[in-house]
Amino acid sequence: MLNVKVRNGNAQIIAAGDLKELAADITCVVSDVYGQLLENDSDCAYAFRGAMIHAIADPNSQVWTTADGPQMDSAFAHLSRRIESEVV
Repeated sequence: MLNVKVRNGNAQIIAAGDLKELAADITCVVSDVYGQLLENDSDCAYAFRGAMIHAIADPNSQVWTTADGPQMDSAFAHLSRRIESEVV
């Protein structure tokens, strides 16, 4: 089970279950967001896709440095800036 609430740039995340279930939940969220973006703005969807690939694949990404706290907040901010810059 994955429960995510984001308000004003602050994330509250509750993750429970085995690794397979959590990976499936996260994959489902990313896929649904991508699909919704693709329906409305393909450029934004492709920017989102690139940003997600970069954030996950880069071993030095802030995604992998901490589970919560200021560094994770800055990772969200970095991802938002990257998406905005790629869409423009």
